[in-house]
Amino acid sequence: GRAWLVRSMEAAPRFVRILAPAGPRELRLARRFHEELCVPAFPAAGELEPFEEWASMLGACQPADDGSADGSRDDSDMFTGSKDLSAVGLSASEPYDVRFQMILAVGGGSSSEGPEEDSDVEILAGCTFELYARSGVGLLTYLATAPKHQRRGLGRALVGEVVGALGRSVDSGLPQLLVLEAHRGDYVSSEVADTMEPKARLRMYEGMGFLGLKALPYIAPAVSEQAENVGGLLLLAHRQCGDVGAEKLAAWLAEYWAACYAQDSEQQGWFMFPSPRRRHRPGPAAAGGHVGILLGLGVRWQRGRALSPCGRVLMGAAALIWRALSTWMPLAGDGSR
Repeated sequence: GRAWLVRSMEAAPRFVRILAPAGPRELRLARRFHEELCVPAFPAAGELEPFEEWASMLGACQPADDGSADGSRDDSDMFTGSKDLSAVGLSASEPYDVRFQMILAVGGGSSSEGPEEDSDVEILAGCTFELYARSGVGLLTYLATAPKHQRRGLGRALVGEVVGALGRSVDSGLPQLLVLEAHRGDYVSSEVADTMEPKARLRMYEGMGFLGLKALPYIAPAVSEQAENVGGLLLLAHRQCGDVGAEKLAAWLAEYWAACYAQDSEQQGWFMFPSPRRRHRPGPAAAGGHVGILLGLGVRWQRGRALSPCGRVLMGAAALIWRALSTWMPLAGDGSR
């Protein structure tokens, strides 16, 4: 019996993709992922979305109408709003379009898609991500692995599954971009001990293919009506996207904030719509001293090149100017859902 258990634990996991409209079994698995893996992994207040939000996006919302005659579900969930995104080139008549999905790495149980009990299914790891279809950007929102299954490459495998799903979901004419949010390397929580040292987490994400946009001041919108906007964060982009076009980044940020529980549009002023002629070149998220040139509203990365003392002084002055400007350049729209 013990030999069988060892073999079963070492067997390759199955990947289960959950999208709207999710059935009862899928919703049970989604709830288990939230309770068993995500709640312990994200203990700080305001970090983890309530499961009711996930259930709403997976069950209550109807899938996007793809014009199919048989009414079969498409590849995603859609929910719409009416924010004015014209400031970044998105038509004011077009709603924001956010498609929520979940991918779980599971072991045990049955490989069939039937409604049988899932109590024998073990959730090894999982992730959730959102496709912002108007701007063509994917946001990896949560990634968690059961402690006893860590260091098996499950996180890297899940990111690969997300990259593949993003490629299948985004129209062929749209450039693909996958981003995620993480605490900065110098982040220290005054509320609760972090489950992983921030620099170690950034190194882990770098191993999965993500690089940091460290010159971009970043704030995340609230995850619920009761939560607050979250600071102390870094935005990371998957290296497959290369340089990040500032116009695309600004379009995504507008769509993202329009779809979330942003509490105060003034807090979105850091955003500032970077110049579309500039590009953000991601650099190692856990390393320091790689910021390049800050000009106007654009940021450029120089990979691996440290600043001289004079350069650091100029960069500090530019950062102060950036922060001062952000107080009078708020994001268009009131930022509430």
